[in-house]
Amino acid sequence: MDAAQVAVPDRELERACVQRLTGAGAEDDIAVAVTRALTRNERRGYPSHGLLRLRDYLTAIERGTLDPRARPAVHHHSAAVRTVDGRRGFGVLAAAEVAAQIVHVLDAEPLAAVALVNSTHVGRPADIGEQVTRAGGIVLGWINNPGAQERVLAWRGPPRLRTNPVLVAIPRAPRPFVLDISTSTVAEGKLRERMLAGQDVPEGWLVDEHWRPVTEPRRAFHDPPTAFLPPLGGEAGHKGFGLSLAVELLAGTIAGAGHDGPVGNGGLFLGLDPTAFGRGLDDIEADLAELRAHIDGDDVRWPGEAPEDDRDDSVAVPRWLWEYLDAK
Repeated sequence: MDAAQVAVPDRELERACVQRLTGAGAEDDIAVAVTRALTRNERRGYPSHGLLRLRDYLTAIERGTLDPRARPAVHHHSAAVRTVDGRRGFGVLAAAEVAAQIVHVLDAEPLAAVALVNSTHVGRPADIGEQVTRAGGIVLGWINNPGAQERVLAWRGPPRLRTNPVLVAIPRAPRPFVLDISTSTVAEGKLRERMLAGQDVPEGWLVDEHWRPVTEPRRAFHDPPTAFLPPLGGEAGHKGFGLSLAVELLAGTIAGAGHDGPVGNGGLFLGLDPTAFGRGLDDIEADLAELRAHIDGDDVRWPGEAPEDDRDDSVAVPRWLWEYLDAK
């Protein structure tokens, strides 16, 4: 832990966060659920989707774009097809409901399809993948960002897209395969993390409108922005651009989340029973183990294998963030 961080006891951190959320109108159980979701990301090494997001949520409540009391609603279209309406509440609640609906459908059906609409920021889509894989299911997800500022460039074109992540999660032992990637060079939260820490970003993360390298993350948050994220792929960025468009079509058009409107997330998620094609779980696990052995190495880490924080009673957070969270 560096000098810019402070180890905060779990109880103190939860107390401060819950107090801020309930003070903004959230009910106790909602405040606890949001706090624990953000703390889990912080502990696991994803500060871009961790506690710094609490400030964004509180700002959204003040602006009236996030309802701290809202709970998700579920609409059934058929036995296997559902829509989760986030009702402009906390997106982490909507994400948890998406996962719960997929798991519920896969208890009886080999395939599940769940749309997500009217949601605020859902946090890490990987959380959906982890929840589904814990129940033995597979999930594919495409998540767009209706209403967010267009910080991602079209391939060799102007900024017209958002970070539009893709999710693939498959159960395996000891940990599931969970791929959660943006279709831009990096996630927007990575820029925010660097900006708040007063750090530059590596060359290649950002460019200006002429595709010249930019290393100052704050320029991406100007209104209007003066720095932008290129699509994933570097010199082959047309691939990331195509993936981003596919996400926009699947989540925004097919699922009905839209492309503009209030800032938040929408998505289309497909759940799959791994045994749907007649293969037994033992055979599937044996194949996964063989594949892992084939490509494994000392420095190889599969998606979803983030190291756990070995502290079981505190969380390391930036000092400025703790001062903000604990402000009386």
